[in-house]
Amino acid sequence: MKGRFGHRFQSLLDQKFVYKKDLIVDIVSKGMGISSSTLYKWIEGERDMSVDYLLPYLKATKDYDYLKYLARECGFQLVPKVNKKMVAMLISELARVLASLVDSNGDMEEE
Repeated sequence: MKGRFGHRFQSLLDQKFVYKKDLIVDIVSKGMGISSSTLYKWIEGERDMSVDYLLPYLKATKDYDYLKYLARECGFQLVPKVNKKMVAMLISELARVLASLVDSNGDMEEE
């Protein structure tokens, strides 16, 4: 499994850092607590990244594409955690929509 993980993750790193240039090596490596040269070696495929570094990578980049891939491969789907503010906003919006439906139905009954 290590080989498969390493190869697929190296492909993702290559895509994110080299092709799309979405991420900056110095910033990500600092967030992960590793040297830039170590991250470059993972990106270039010189060395496989240990699975132990996946969580620090996710936290440093806020990029969850690989985690989504792993979940999908295992038959799962990631669902973002919902915070109280989001729930309150959804309830408020639902109440507004329901009120407008009630108002429009009341207008129809009066005709």
